Amino acid sequence: MRNAESVRDDQLLIAVRQINWIIEGVHTGWTERAMHAADVVVFLDIPYAVRTYRFVFRYLKQKARVERSNYKPSLSMLVKMFKWNRYFEETIKPAFLLQCETLPNQFIVIKNRQEIDRLMNDLLTTEW
Repeated sequence: MRNAESVRDDQLLIAVRQINWIIEGVHTGWTERAMHAADVVVFLDIPYAVRTYRFVFRYLKQKARVERSNYKPSLSMLVKMFKWNRYFEETIKPAFLLQCETLPNQFIVIKNRQEIDRLMNDLLTTEW
């Protein structure tokens, strides 16, 4: 169950007031203030095919009871994942990337494991 927008906005404001904070997710609109306050915004640009493989493989593992889940895996849920993945690729991702063009801070797009390793090394050696 999701929080009411007022609760969500209050929680975001509390997080951003901290010295160190991380916000996870690709959201537009209500997170704009936090994105502008961030030292760095990192977008993990996982390829469409990789995302598809991962959620199908996870579904199969959950159906085989090799992996636990907090929900009952169903075929209808799997179909929704395909729809969400397409919607993310065609609508959410472009809107998010457009929003990030206006950021005054550092915006980084990560496309593979080597870039993640390089970023982590850079972040660990940077004085904030």
